[in-house]
Amino acid sequence: MKGNDSSTALTLEAFTARASSGATRPGPGRLTGRRHGLIVVGLGVLCAAGCGTGAKTGPDPIPQPSPLAASVPASPAADSPRPPGATVESVTREGVSIEVMVAPVQTRREGPAGPLRAGDDVRLQIRVRDTNGRPLPSAKLSAWLVARQGDSPLRPPALSRRVAALVAGDRLAPPEIDFNQYYVVALNDDATVTVVDPLSGFGGTKLLALVTLPGPGADWALAAGGRRLYVSVPAADRVTAIDTLTWTIAGEAKGLSGASRLAIQADGRRLWVETKDGVTAVDLAGMTVASRFATGQGPHDIALDPDDRRVFVTNRGSGTLSMIDARRLTKSAEVDVGPEPASVAYSSAARAAYVTSGKGDKLAVVDGDPPAVTARVAIGGGATSVRFGPGGRLAFVTHPDRDEVSVVDASVNRLVRTIEAAGVPDQVAFSDRLAYIRPRESPMVRLVPLDGVAGGGSTTTVLDVPGGQHPLGQGAPPCAAAAIARAPGEGAVLIANPADKAIYYYQEGMSAPAGSFRNASRASLAVLAVDRSLAAMQPGVFEAVARLRNPGRFDVVVLLDSPRFAHAFGLDVADTPGRPPAPAAIEVRPEPRDNEAAPRAGSRTRVRLVMREQESHKPVAGRTDLRILAMLPGRWQRYERAAAAGKEPGVYEFELVPPEPGTYHFHVECRSAGLTFRNPWSFTLEVKPSS
Repeated sequence: MKGNDSSTALTLEAFTARASSGATRPGPGRLTGRRHGLIVVGLGVLCAAGCGTGAKTGPDPIPQPSPLAASVPASPAADSPRPPGATVESVTREGVSIEVMVAPVQTRREGPAGPLRAGDDVRLQIRVRDTNGRPLPSAKLSAWLVARQGDSPLRPPALSRRVAALVAGDRLAPPEIDFNQYYVVALNDDATVTVVDPLSGFGGTKLLALVTLPGPGADWALAAGGRRLYVSVPAADRVTAIDTLTWTIAGEAKGLSGASRLAIQADGRRLWVETKDGVTAVDLAGMTVASRFATGQGPHDIALDPDDRRVFVTNRGSGTLSMIDARRLTKSAEVDVGPEPASVAYSSAARAAYVTSGKGDKLAVVDGDPPAVTARVAIGGGATSVRFGPGGRLAFVTHPDRDEVSVVDASVNRLVRTIEAAGVPDQVAFSDRLAYIRPRESPMVRLVPLDGVAGGGSTTTVLDVPGGQHPLGQGAPPCAAAAIARAPGEGAVLIANPADKAIYYYQEGMSAPAGSFRNASRASLAVLAVDRSLAAMQPGVFEAVARLRNPGRFDVVVLLDSPRFAHAFGLDVADTPGRPPAPAAIEVRPEPRDNEAAPRAGSRTRVRLVMREQESHKPVAGRTDLRILAMLPGRWQRYERAAAAGKEPGVYEFELVPPEPGTYHFHVECRSAGLTFRNPWSFTLEVKPSS
């Protein structure tokens, strides 16, 4: 801190003692730990706080004009009639009534609503009340969709055993759908988007999906509700829409010259795209261009007000800020804000736009009707990005050339802090309690308590935590998307480190990341979390959206934390007319080892597998996603990937080094062949002592 203030880097103990935010406390209505505990991943212990075991709070869903729109249609009110095609069941136990409704997200166009079908996008709604009909807003829920093993829904004691396996995240008994899940998504430098399941097991890769883009991505925007992810691709002059239920490309908006920065409206209807000559509005219902605006010489930054009324666009080469009426799609004003405006952010507290100047030393405040610069706040030169913390009061402005971050209080338009941040700070991200300052040339992330900055005083307490082993911008091109993002739950963030080819999970109150996710040997430029867990939409009403993948008979298993009990609600899913026939049943068996010496502990052992169709015994070749879970029960486990063995069709092999003697158990998975780890093709291998 400069001037009358000073920045003090403290130990973890001193930081947590002096920070008035209480950053290490779990929030109300959440359980600490996504599956009621700690999850070991990668390099350490990952506590995915609060995701799924307690419902998150969030805004109501936004209407969806079509399957390509940004989010899902608004949910029905608590007392509204049941949607067409809905399945509803309820149970009352221990003074609590739970009602489960599964309904199609959209009514089918081909006729009256029928049974739920495979491929339908559905909304799971759970209502929790007491016996007098009053909602229980503090309820904590978990829910899963599981395949039914018999003719009737699960009941104790089988239900208790199944719930225990679900809560523990048993990879050998996965649910059909996990309604308590979030995904870690990375934007990579090789024109891909990778999706990682943070609870997919111990070690090895946790890659769930990989989406190939038509070129390297520059920025992205996640729609309200998380149903669509939009990625700008400058080299291809387009924006690509990704369906986050299937992780496939759902559409593209083309003809967007040099498409770069993105800003999405809160109502989910339009996406605003920076182009070479200004900004373009894209209607998300059909991924079509609604209007183009030549605002001035770029580069450009974009900000929206929370009411979706005004769009603010900086024109660095022209020294101006353009304002667009987002509803009428007309350019409403042009304001001279100073030399080389670099970044713009909107303060919901001050209801004004704040603009940095690349060559000036003041932060311009634009407000009024007609709009004009109403204030200029002296912050010093070299300012680049400006971003507001929660509530829109505190603006954090980066000065990379000076290794500083300025903090401006928008309630009084005054500089209140200048925080030293070594290593070329270029981005600031926020949780509810902390600001995270990311440097390009250092691996250390600086944490600043927001309450301490806003509360006055001459000293700001800060804490530096490692965001990996290498500098956070090493070898990576500049990226408009955030490299630090909030993880679902209270007080946790994800940190992308491209040089490490990893994403780190940091839990507030700790002195180092709790764990990491390997990113399939790719350099991640940006990261975000897509939350699939139940959301508290109103008191006592919880919802999640998912896609029914397969036909069959299922149970919706609901676990209530207090009073603690579980119940299984039946759900039938019909097959889709015209759906391609199911692929042939596959079997995977180990090749006999008759002529080979018994494997020894500490020595490399090769295992060969044969994959073929069960009925015809035809070899199944060309599979690249055959995974093996090797276990010495209670002592050791590891994931391996099997590769084709030479030119012999249907034969695959993998190697491992068993650490000690014993009976090893092996389970196989091949998603492309319809095999999950829960299949009958497990086998054992006896490993002898090393001597």
